[in-house]
Amino acid sequence: MFDPQDIRKHEFTRVWRGYDREEVHALLEALPREFGELTRRAQTLASDLQEAREEAARYQKSEKTLQDAALAFQEALEEKRRAAELESEALLREARERVTAETQAARSQVEALRAELQALENERARFYLRFQNLLNEQSALLESMMDVPAVRPASDPEDAPAPSRGEGLA
Repeated sequence: MFDPQDIRKHEFTRVWRGYDREEVHALLEALPREFGELTRRAQTLASDLQEAREEAARYQKSEKTLQDAALAFQEALEEKRRAAELESEALLREARERVTAETQAARSQVEALRAELQALENERARFYLRFQNLLNEQSALLESMMDVPAVRPASDPEDAPAPSRGEGLA
């Protein structure tokens, strides 16, 4: 590859009918400048390209880091969601168990109260029956006492005549 210095130092062989020397020299003077400028631009572009590649690599590294962080964040969110679901299921299960236990306790209490109420109703019925029997017995006793004349013992200091049937009950 030629560089601007090689172009400046190049010597052409002389021939009798060749190119115009001044034109060739003018071209040889202009070419190194142009070639040097193009070389500098190529180096600058190569340097810019290298910097762009390095920057792209940094961006790719940053992108990879961000993707990894996003993935980790998403996994953490998913884990938290699963944990929250498990916790809510456990709370729901616990609440259902409590409701079932409280319902069963309430049913047992209702059954116990019904049994107690039935026992009280039975006792009341027995009481009414005994009281009715007692009243019937007392009524029968009273009737039988009214049919029998009153007898007083002889040793009674008061020998008062016995009241007749309708007198003493008024």
